[in-house]
Amino acid sequence: MTFRGLGTIALLLLLWPGLTPPATGADAPPGAYILRVGDGLHWEVAGAAQSVQDGKIAADGTVLLAGLPAPLKVAGLDTGAAALAVARAWTAAKIYANPQVNLTVNAFAPQVAATINAAPTAISSDAYRLRPADLVSVSDASDPAAVKNYRIKVDGTVVLAGLSHPLKLVGLTLAEARKLIRQAYADEKISPNLLLNVELSQYAPRTVNVLGAVMKPGQIQIPAQQVLTLVSAIAAAGGPTERAATTATITRVLPDGSTQKVENVDLRRAMVEPSKDVSLQEGDTIYLGEAILTGEWR
Repeated sequence: MTFRGLGTIALLLLLWPGLTPPATGADAPPGAYILRVGDGLHWEVAGAAQSVQDGKIAADGTVLLAGLPAPLKVAGLDTGAAALAVARAWTAAKIYANPQVNLTVNAFAPQVAATINAAPTAISSDAYRLRPADLVSVSDASDPAAVKNYRIKVDGTVVLAGLSHPLKLVGLTLAEARKLIRQAYADEKISPNLLLNVELSQYAPRTVNVLGAVMKPGQIQIPAQQVLTLVSAIAAAGGPTERAATTATITRVLPDGSTQKVENVDLRRAMVEPSKDVSLQEGDTIYLGEAILTGEWR
């Protein structure tokens, strides 16, 4: 399964049943989303079809509710507290008697939406370090048409035409690889003044495994020159199932071949706080278990 830009948090918001994303707040319960100026809201009273209403939080933090004499301030409240405030206001105005209000966010404020729809982080080609299975092209600047391609072996080396020994390129930037190759040809007195071009023709495929309570468990390919995060990987795996838990576990393969649990990640918080999301590495395994009780995301 390849990742094709589906890993935006916006997609995950749509795929996760009953999801209300989190944000921080001094008095909010863990994982509760704090309403902001500019958020679009949808509310209704259970069993009262005529109560369905949409609105937007104004600059002063209030919303207009049908039947109330004045706007009600909800910015700074989590969605549960806001629903309770609406219920109390309607009860006080004798519009409904102790109503059960369902309140959800149907459009996020611009600053939140910008985070949700942010593009994956790109890796500069200058900073990229060569990996096994990368394909590098080597050519002489005096004859750029004469290009030779070399696939980096599992041991990190390539065998270049004319050289008596392999060169280890894994872990080097292109600039460092270029310098090493030029020096090798000079040391063997093949072409001491050779002006080499060394380019990356093809990135080695990089994948992670997403398992457990997701719609399409399996391998997710990390886009070339991009960082794949936990939230994006779960979205690329089709999103969670209805019984998905709210915490994902990341297991990483160490250089000696052993595995280590990196951390447990609160996905609700990671969805709207990029600093809480986790960048994945090749070979990582993400496991999303099932909730002991249903409705953890509601």
